[in-house]
Amino acid sequence: MRSNDPPFDFQFDQQRVEHLCRDQEWECPEIQPANKPFGLADIFKEYANLPHAYALRLTMEHGLKFDDNRSELAKKTIYNTFITSSKSRSAVIEREPGKRAIPIGFAFLYGKALFDKFGLEAIPESARRGTLVLPFKSTPTTTVYFDHATYAEKIKSLPKQFQPAYVCLYWADIIKDKELTRIYQDAGVPVVTAGHRYDPLFLHRFYDLCRRFRYSASNEIGTNLFLSVESGCRFFYLLGPELKCEVIQNIKIDSRKGSLYEQNRKESHRLFAKPVEEITPEQRAFVDSFLGTEHFVSPDILRRILLREQRLFEKRPWWHGEKQLLAPPDASSFTWNKIPPCRGWYIPEKEGDTTFRWMGLTDDAWVDLSYPHRLRKRAALIYCQIQCLACEHLEISVNDIRIPDIKLTQQGNELQLEGTVSPEIMAKPLSKGIIRIGFHISKGIYPNELDPDNPETRRLGVAISQISLQPKPKRVDATT
Repeated sequence: MRSNDPPFDFQFDQQRVEHLCRDQEWECPEIQPANKPFGLADIFKEYANLPHAYALRLTMEHGLKFDDNRSELAKKTIYNTFITSSKSRSAVIEREPGKRAIPIGFAFLYGKALFDKFGLEAIPESARRGTLVLPFKSTPTTTVYFDHATYAEKIKSLPKQFQPAYVCLYWADIIKDKELTRIYQDAGVPVVTAGHRYDPLFLHRFYDLCRRFRYSASNEIGTNLFLSVESGCRFFYLLGPELKCEVIQNIKIDSRKGSLYEQNRKESHRLFAKPVEEITPEQRAFVDSFLGTEHFVSPDILRRILLREQRLFEKRPWWHGEKQLLAPPDASSFTWNKIPPCRGWYIPEKEGDTTFRWMGLTDDAWVDLSYPHRLRKRAALIYCQIQCLACEHLEISVNDIRIPDIKLTQQGNELQLEGTVSPEIMAKPLSKGIIRIGFHISKGIYPNELDPDNPETRRLGVAISQISLQPKPKRVDATT
């Protein structure tokens, strides 16, 4: 089904709403999965002039919180540091033992600052018109139910002052209910969307929508209230049929409850009970307190914060479960007993064996190592101790540049891989103090060609137990 552009000239393709919300996975180098949704990590890195391939050494919350409950994420993340929107939220996160939180304002503020890079025409305030309605949304772990047909009729019956009225549906609702788009379109309400949560343009697309409308509305408190007001919309509550929320069983999620949540919810309903012609100072202060507008920082300051966390992550003890590990290790002495930031590696099937990791056949793998200063601008030798090689072709790269002439030699029951890294590659690390060693399999060996009695060969790919990167010895001419 299609959505209609006129009378708005949306800049991020609203003609294919269902296509924008299809299941997808954005290729993102982040080690912390929570940094991936809505293009958050990409926004911060672009604003701070860091490369896309750089993996942040901290965790961020992808939505605004209206309670004082500690996030499940704060308990699970491998990183000690959070970046949050506000000081009040930082205080909540820091109640989790060992966690530190830095308030810098919500990511949407930085997305707005980057929006001019798209080269799109500015929209004057006088050109704003109509209402963007943002119904309370489902998530991958919860499903929100209410009578959408009745709500669509209520949107359609808004007075002329609020027309044209569009509805912006969340990707999870469109995926869960294939008829949802049609319900609103049949009622004469055009449908738009910000796209899938793994769409890196999500927040940019949302801002492009909001900057065209004079009003925004919803039937419950959510992050969209604050983002639409920040975009210049006059928000008001458009209440409708009763909401019901179903939580998927056996999944721990952050609860939306408690006295502070109810207090903030009631305050938002009081402040935005009805439409206003101009955003009031009281409304603006309420929105700013959650977005953390006062904590917004310059590109240089944000860059210093992100790089400082990388250095701290390298040097201080890293807690994971009940073990104290130092990560990432120095590149000259890496083993799997010290776990650095990495992707594409799997724990071996044999329980209790942490001396090596498997690389699967379908995904490339990489490992980030701290970069000893003595290797800078020098040729280096890379060594990999291989437990099992279940493939015919294995390619190695350093900082995304393929290393040619890789040699394999037999060392007892193991294979040893050796290659030379040129000074040009060593002079250009992936980011300050970090070097990335990547692995790619171009052809695997199928299980029937391996020893069926050896469980270590049942997983296709490569099992590696040790990686080292050392300065290449300088040639010394013989003297007489």
